[in-house]
Amino acid sequence: APCAWKISPAAYRALTARIADFFKGDFAKLLKQFRAGMAASSKALDYEKAANYRDFAGAIEHMAERVRISEFKADLVARETYKTGAVTSLMKDLRLPKPPVHIEAFDTSSMFGEHAVAASVCFINAQLNPAHYRHYKMDFKNEPGGSNDFAMIKETVKRRLSHFVKSGEPLPDLLLIDGGKGQLASAMSAMRELKLKVPVIALAKKLEEIYVPFKP
Repeated sequence: APCAWKISPAAYRALTARIADFFKGDFAKLLKQFRAGMAASSKALDYEKAANYRDFAGAIEHMAERVRISEFKADLVARETYKTGAVTSLMKDLRLPKPPVHIEAFDTSSMFGEHAVAASVCFINAQLNPAHYRHYKMDFKNEPGGSNDFAMIKETVKRRLSHFVKSGEPLPDLLLIDGGKGQLASAMSAMRELKLKVPVIALAKKLEEIYVPFKP
């Protein structure tokens, strides 16, 4: 307490305010304070104090995660159960080796054979994951007749999967290719060159037909 002269009144007020924020569950505010303190201490070359702030921040992040988990509502659990069931159903329908929790979907586009671009989007447990979206520019002007959709799919899949190999991240559970048999073959060609095996399907939009490898 301040009366023992071991802490200043201002520091005591700051400490009690932090305790109040903790019990209110305002972890974002505490994290901001601790990270600011860590940066200021590092700048002042007080590395021991910076390490303390780092540990405080880590502890708060861990506590916040535990609180988020414990606050699951019944309807949220129901939604998660439904999504898990949908993913499991997809595994059975496509005869996949495991549930496709992580899906990467690919599409390409060009304008009059030029301005070739491609994109990949990501689904995690049946939900869009924008943080893993990717956009690719490529040059296929010299291809006969302009851009080559098959070559573009091959390059896009190869570039995306190469990222997983280089980063050490787990490979997707399923690749979804926009197109038909030709696009499917192009994606499989990319995987052969990388010596990778990832389940892959192609979806032809016209009739909503699904193409799978090695089946007519």
